[in-house]
Amino acid sequence: MKLALIFMLFLAVGCGGDSADGSVHSIAEPQPQLAKYSDENQEQNQTQDIASIEQMLIKTGFITFQVGDVEAKHQEILNSLKEFDAYVVTDQNYSQSNRITYSTQIRVPKQNFDGFLDEVLKGAQRIDHKTISVEDVTEEFVDVKARLKTKRELEARYLELLKKANTVSEMLEIEKQIGELQSELESYEGRIKYLQSQVQYSTLNLEYYESLSVGNQFGQEIKNGVKNGWNNLIWFFIGLINIWPFVLIISILIYLFIRYRRRRRNRKIKE
Repeated sequence: MKLALIFMLFLAVGCGGDSADGSVHSIAEPQPQLAKYSDENQEQNQTQDIASIEQMLIKTGFITFQVGDVEAKHQEILNSLKEFDAYVVTDQNYSQSNRITYSTQIRVPKQNFDGFLDEVLKGAQRIDHKTISVEDVTEEFVDVKARLKTKRELEARYLELLKKANTVSEMLEIEKQIGELQSELESYEGRIKYLQSQVQYSTLNLEYYESLSVGNQFGQEIKNGVKNGWNNLIWFFIGLINIWPFVLIISILIYLFIRYRRRRRNRKIKE
């Protein structure tokens, strides 16, 4: 059945209807098969498409640097996002015995990448690591677009064939093929959107830190201790709120027990 449908797909999709004078149109000649080109033609078409579009370049940066005040630098970076049309993907900070570090991933329009990077590195005391990589995905982009176009053409032929189906089994088989095509179409469309997004916005991975002196470490430990103590106190009260019925019942039982002991003691004294 599947072979028969494929054969039908690559033939003219049915006969024409009766004409006004009562004559019947003949069956059209078989159409050329879809997506069946020679490798040379495919390569030639892709080469022409690649030459006709702007290069698709994905730029990614990895920077590690030291600053004098990491909190101030972090706020400075956040304040500069709007100016460069950038946005934060992830933002984390963590403390070690001798440093405080921020790890921030930022997406920035490709045309603003260099200017934003220069702004970020202003005031850096030392750049420990800097890597800028560029990946050319032009050929992949053109290839995926060509495959998507071919699949859409094939889908259109299947839809046309579905209108001409004469039996339920033919309709089910054609719909199965259409479903498989649509899954492939979604995959290709998703890949194209991903590549366009990666090209339009470059990714900058920043790790910047502040080294702590002995005095600063002691002050930071005190600061962390106060912060942790306050957080623990808050969680303690939250815990009490969550178990307040049990606390109330236990308090009542303790009160009744103490009252009972006092009455019993007073009774013994009177006797």
